[in-house]
Amino acid sequence: MEMKYFPAVEINDAPQKGVKKVTLTYTGDSGKEEAIIFLAALPQGLTAFSSVCSHLGCIVDWDSQKEEFVCPCHGGRYDINGNVIGGPPPAPLDNLPIETRDGKIFVGIKV
Repeated sequence: MEMKYFPAVEINDAPQKGVKKVTLTYTGDSGKEEAIIFLAALPQGLTAFSSVCSHLGCIVDWDSQKEEFVCPCHGGRYDINGNVIGGPPPAPLDNLPIETRDGKIFVGIKV
């Protein structure tokens, strides 16, 4: 697998606070594919996280009321920095590289 960068959002559409769920669409080995990622506005700047739970690979979602990522499969919980705060996940959410160019935020994923 190699790291490729895909456009996620226009810079003006990036979250200024909180978390934004984004679906990246790209062409992979088996045709059109999608990857769900999260853009989080943190004090240190914009960060991107994979939506794949480190426990068994389920897709997490952002709970804006609790301000945490939650895995619906086995109750894994992560804070806004992607760190495990509850449940069975053995590791934090994967942090994804970000590049800014041509007025857009690009996120790197392994394809």
